[in-house]
Amino acid sequence: MLRLAVAAAALLLPGAAAAAAAPSSGRLSPVMPLELLDAAASTASGGVCLDGSPPGVFYRPAATAAANTSWVIYLQGGAWCTSLSDCANRAKGHLGSSAAFPPTLGFEGVLDPNPDANPSFADFHHALVPYCDGASFAGDAAEPVPVPGTNRTLYFRGARVLKAVLQYLADKHGLGSATHVLFGGGSAGGLATYLGADRVGVLLKAMGLPLQKYRAVPVSGFFLNHKVDDVAGELAFGQSMQAMSELHNCSGNVPPACVASLPPSEQWRCVLANYSYAHSTTPMFLLQSAVDLYQLFAIARLGGWDAGCLNRGIQFANCTEAQLVHIKEYSRSFMATLTASAKYSRQGEGGFVTSCLEHVAAQSSEFFDNYTIGGSSEQAALSRWWETDGTEPAAQHWSLPCALSESAPHQCNPSCFPPPPPPPPPLSSAAALPQATKESE
Repeated sequence: MLRLAVAAAALLLPGAAAAAAAPSSGRLSPVMPLELLDAAASTASGGVCLDGSPPGVFYRPAATAAANTSWVIYLQGGAWCTSLSDCANRAKGHLGSSAAFPPTLGFEGVLDPNPDANPSFADFHHALVPYCDGASFAGDAAEPVPVPGTNRTLYFRGARVLKAVLQYLADKHGLGSATHVLFGGGSAGGLATYLGADRVGVLLKAMGLPLQKYRAVPVSGFFLNHKVDDVAGELAFGQSMQAMSELHNCSGNVPPACVASLPPSEQWRCVLANYSYAHSTTPMFLLQSAVDLYQLFAIARLGGWDAGCLNRGIQFANCTEAQLVHIKEYSRSFMATLTASAKYSRQGEGGFVTSCLEHVAAQSSEFFDNYTIGGSSEQAALSRWWETDGTEPAAQHWSLPCALSESAPHQCNPSCFPPPPPPPPPLSSAAALPQATKESE
């Protein structure tokens, strides 16, 4: 679990970066304010964070009257907790307690309010649900669990948290009138999208929404149960996810068809992305790398986080021949797992799968608009899929990765390299004159 924990904070960086950076001239701020749910109501419903605190939501209203019934609901990520001690530590910070939520948070990608960067979704209502349960919004343990040797109690209620936030948005911000909803999330929130898209669709319909279009966009959430390359035969990620599922009681909040397809001893597998994806009926558009940085770091264990072979800035240029063999095998395994599902070829499905060494880069418009395959960006491909009526063949909406090159620097897609920083703005004559005067004195 050490690598899962080490990377948890790093998974938030692409989203958090937007909050820290001042918007460039002419750009709308991506920052949204936090709204906390009522503490008493949250306790009564059981929809609480790990530490029992009320959940919250970062919210921005629709920018235009025309978009007033259109929503993006996006789930934040941040790895998982799989043991009582692990979850007790998590409950001390923002991934387990709303007491540590920041007052504002900025996100880009599908939550970017700037139409030039996000033309299809910029004007929608934007709701970013902070992650405070540790099980991809899927847990629902009936009773609180005391932590031995402490006076602390843990609540494994992620599914109730999500339900409570949806009801809050309906009561306070008009979600009940929504006709168009894009549901998604990044990293652990991306996995939550696979696990929960059908469940959320049922909840929204039960709330009486006049839905005309409901689709999902999981970002960097298709995690493989792949062997650890430095421990022969060990499927450490799957073992961790089984522990999470059992601790948090996730079995009732995954696609029911997945549960029905497996014997009781194997039903925990429905918390794995490939199982939940295969049994989901919600149309999905994946934004994903076949050589995802988090997976190569935490699952395959092929290097340090954003360092050495896994340095995002140089895209595999520092990899040894042996490391490259493992990375190529991981990519082949990823694509074989993804395409094995009948859902992959089903009408209305699609995705944008790159060869870029990245994780949740689509949460930053710098990459959302710049990663390209076949001349199309992630943003453009997602927009085309969203704007269709859902009857087109899936093949028209899949963009797939190239094969990494045998020769250095190995990356086969030039758009995967981070764009160069913009040049400094030119000095105006008014700004330049005082400096020139000073130099002449």
